[in-house]
Amino acid sequence: MSAPGISAIVPVRDGAPYVEEAIDSILAQTRPAREVIVVDDGSRDGTADVVLGYGDRVTLIRQEPQGVGAAVNSGLDAAQGELISFLDADDAWTPRKLELQCEPLERDPALDMVFGHVEQFISPDLSESERAQLRSVGGHQPAKLKGTMLIRREAVDRVGRFATAWKLVDFVDWYSRAREEGLRELMLDEVVLRRRLHRNNVGRRETDARVEYAKAMGAVLRRRRS
Repeated sequence: MSAPGISAIVPVRDGAPYVEEAIDSILAQTRPAREVIVVDDGSRDGTADVVLGYGDRVTLIRQEPQGVGAAVNSGLDAAQGELISFLDADDAWTPRKLELQCEPLERDPALDMVFGHVEQFISPDLSESERAQLRSVGGHQPAKLKGTMLIRREAVDRVGRFATAWKLVDFVDWYSRAREEGLRELMLDEVVLRRRLHRNNVGRRETDARVEYAKAMGAVLRRRRS
């Protein structure tokens, strides 16, 4: 069963080692997306070559490095679907992600967005010593992330574009605005996203992400006071 109304957006920079797995997980959905849009935000590796290998199955947008928020916005500018989904280039969707999330949106026209659970995995390309330094949370947890969300395009437009000031926590700002706008949401019990732990992401999450999160939450509180 096709779903011509879904646009899948993949922001990426220097994601050649993993972007193929991410794209494959989109193309393997039991309910296919209408379009897959990869926004290459100034990669210096072979990311663009990997994406171009998919031919007309994937749309590639190339831009100078501007950050993840700008890359997501570029994808939104190009997207034509009535439903919008996102996937980081080092993660992967589970096969029924879109199928599971489309159903409640089709059943309830007042519902704006649907989330699901995430499970972490340590990237198999790491050495034993690298794997020993990583800590993966067992099982799966409910997660409000770009990669676990399917949302109506008109709801995205109500909230507005993603902020470009953040390197790591752009979704914190956007989701806070979605809550303020009164968007209706649902959390599914199923795993919809597999989140990769690898050598280039964990340290940033544990250090820079904490600093950015605190700044983003401060900005949210200031906006609400005003």
